[in-house]
Amino acid sequence: MKKYLTPFLIILSIIGFFSTSLYYRHHCRYQVATYDIVPGNGLPGIFSFLHSLESTLYDTRISTMKPEKAKKVFVATIDEAALSRYGRWPWSRYVYKEILNDLYQLGAEVVGFDAVFSEAEWKEDTVEYTLTAKPGLDESIYDMAKLSESQLQILKDRLSLVGEADFAHALNKHPSTVQGYLWPDDSDCIVVTDKEKKEEHRNGFTVQGLIDTFSAIHYQSFSVADFSPFEQVSKLVFPTSRCVVTNRSAMAGSTKYHGYFNSIPDPDGIFRRTSPIYGLNASLLLKAIPLDEQEFLNENWFKSGSFFPSLALRSIMSYLDIKDSGAEDSKTDVKVHLVRRDSGDLEIQGFDIIRKSGAIVKIPTNPDGSLNLKFYGSQKINSKSAPPIGEFSLAYPNDTEKKSFMDAYGLKDKNLPLKDSIVFIGPTAIGVYDLRPNPTDGTAAGVFLHATAAARLLDYINTGDPRDLSIRMAETKYMQAALWIFSIILFVLSASMRGLLGFSAYLFYVVALFSIDWWLFRKEVMAMDSVTLAIAFTFVYLTVTVYKYLTEEKERAYIKNKFKSSVSPEIVEAMLKDPESMKGKKAELSVLFSDIRGFTTISESLTAVQLAEFMNSYLSPMTDLVFKHGGTLDKYMGDAIMAIFGAPIFFPNHAERIVECALEQMIKLQELKAQWKAQGLPEPLQVMDIGIGINTGEVSVGMMGSQTLSSYTVMGDSVNLASRLEGLNKEYGSHVIVSEFTYAQLPKTKFVTRRLDRVKVKGKTKPVEIYEVLGLIGGVGTAADHFGEFEKAMDLYFKGNFNEAQPIFQKYAVQDVACELFAERCQIFVQDGAPSDWDGAWTMKTK
Repeated sequence: MKKYLTPFLIILSIIGFFSTSLYYRHHCRYQVATYDIVPGNGLPGIFSFLHSLESTLYDTRISTMKPEKAKKVFVATIDEAALSRYGRWPWSRYVYKEILNDLYQLGAEVVGFDAVFSEAEWKEDTVEYTLTAKPGLDESIYDMAKLSESQLQILKDRLSLVGEADFAHALNKHPSTVQGYLWPDDSDCIVVTDKEKKEEHRNGFTVQGLIDTFSAIHYQSFSVADFSPFEQVSKLVFPTSRCVVTNRSAMAGSTKYHGYFNSIPDPDGIFRRTSPIYGLNASLLLKAIPLDEQEFLNENWFKSGSFFPSLALRSIMSYLDIKDSGAEDSKTDVKVHLVRRDSGDLEIQGFDIIRKSGAIVKIPTNPDGSLNLKFYGSQKINSKSAPPIGEFSLAYPNDTEKKSFMDAYGLKDKNLPLKDSIVFIGPTAIGVYDLRPNPTDGTAAGVFLHATAAARLLDYINTGDPRDLSIRMAETKYMQAALWIFSIILFVLSASMRGLLGFSAYLFYVVALFSIDWWLFRKEVMAMDSVTLAIAFTFVYLTVTVYKYLTEEKERAYIKNKFKSSVSPEIVEAMLKDPESMKGKKAELSVLFSDIRGFTTISESLTAVQLAEFMNSYLSPMTDLVFKHGGTLDKYMGDAIMAIFGAPIFFPNHAERIVECALEQMIKLQELKAQWKAQGLPEPLQVMDIGIGINTGEVSVGMMGSQTLSSYTVMGDSVNLASRLEGLNKEYGSHVIVSEFTYAQLPKTKFVTRRLDRVKVKGKTKPVEIYEVLGLIGGVGTAADHFGEFEKAMDLYFKGNFNEAQPIFQKYAVQDVACELFAERCQIFVQDGAPSDWDGAWTMKTK
């Protein structure tokens, strides 16, 4: 795997990039300050793109979940029908008195308003404009009623309070009602640089106005005593605000419960989360409110960190106050858990709902205190079922619609259909409602976010199962571990597998990843960072694949092109699996040389076209036999063939295979000669013969040549010896000669052989014993009767007993060229005497 060091380093950088992306996704997605600093989404560069892909998959998971029915939570909609009943928006305050009375008469336990009544219903200029003359009227109301200046002032002062008084009376009558309020952007709050400038204001906020608005939510906060008031926003992970928009004093003072209805969208504008608690940025209060006036506000706000409940959470608290037994003055409370990161940032580690009964419900949250909403389904009505969260128009349904509504949500009490339930009032009419798109509905109204949050909190309180509360995100450490471990495993698999197998491994990875992700989401309501991991796996696979293509595949193509005409397809495949086999090395191999005898005569008897056809008809079958027995065609040298056995793919019986190949070539030659005779080709072809020389020994083998032209070949003395042996066939009248080194590796029970001589070939001083291979044992005509006598005579010859050996050789000289040759040598030695250093070796004078 050493050759994969470069891609491995690339892979490590890729994994590092996606690991960083996971870090940013999990540690910066809830960093409120970061969202303010970085335009768009708070995630740097390409990481935001990955985050958007994860969000898309997240939404797909949610939208494909089986819809559920929310229990005990309903939405009373201000829709077109309600506007038809009560008139154009906004409605007068007394309308809400009637609405509250009706809802509680229908059995509602808690009613929450997704609205804030911060403006006067009638302003002074509105009253004056109404009473003065208008075109088309003879007299103004002011003149007709003969109002005095004091009466006019009374109207201006009191008319705006009439509707508020009615609404406040209804709120007093129904103390479990939760009024909504709003935390505005800090840019909408007053800026005070000097405490003496009490009247400095912006957007209508003054110091006195600040006191008035905060007085409305005087008892709504939860303080964290171990932490000082929140001022430095850059050190806070959770959202905070410096000022508040609350209801007018008459209504605020008549309400026990208040909850903010702010909703925090994700960077893409989709609302996937809810923030049950919101922090107070006390910097403005600390700077703007003089010490002598701080007593009018909650003293804890100036001493410790403080949080406020959302409309959903406060509605649940109001609901629990009703359901729990306890002292009349006791109430449900909340304890927020804060922790300081190593960086100094403050983050939320959940909060506890402490019930009147003493029971504690622990609510796990994201670092910013938010919950990933587990939506019940789309509110878009279809023919199959009613919307997941029960909704009805404030126009109130007729009896038929009322029955249908009760049946759809399993309500039993006809007189009190909303019994034991929480009802949120919010606008849904076009042009009136606040658009809050969520993963299940791109045109949803904001009131359904509060209803969903309240219903999920209620589910969790009843079951204690975290899966009923929110969607959990897989922990960063597990995602990081999965990224590193499985990416490296995929790298190893992709590097060691080829083609389709490697792609199959990658495909298995991706399918398994999304299958596990889907299972976890459905069964455990947990979302993994599957897109990030899948893209990381894709980059790992593509990196390895491209690298292999640019290196291995290029090498494979080179091998195929280089060797497709030199070795069998099986050996080519083996070489592709082990490209290292091509590299230069020392190895013991067997080498074959074959040559046509009398080729000059043959070539002269043929035309150029006939010669080409003849060579093709001869070389093709001979080369096929080389391939058949696992050999490698080294080269053609005119009419000669050079072949290697045992390289580039090594096999231990290369000596045996090369001899088998040589014998089959001799048989194939006889078949070819018969064909040529039948075709009427010139006589030299009909009687042609070949000689084959074979040697086994250590050679240098590999790609050799220049940078522009190279070939796979062998070099060394063993190669030269094989070439010399091929030429000796003419001397001995043989066809296949092998060296003693090849002979030593041949199975003696398979081939018919005879010792042919001990020679010193041209250019060598060391003698080599050579053997003739005549065929396979049991083959036709492979064993002559005189071979035993020949071997006896050879022993005498090597011992220098030429007088005894000569008659034996002479006896068979007519039928055996080798016997004739040795008879002549013996005659010479008898006449002239043998050399003084006779060792039985004959020195060859020619190649």
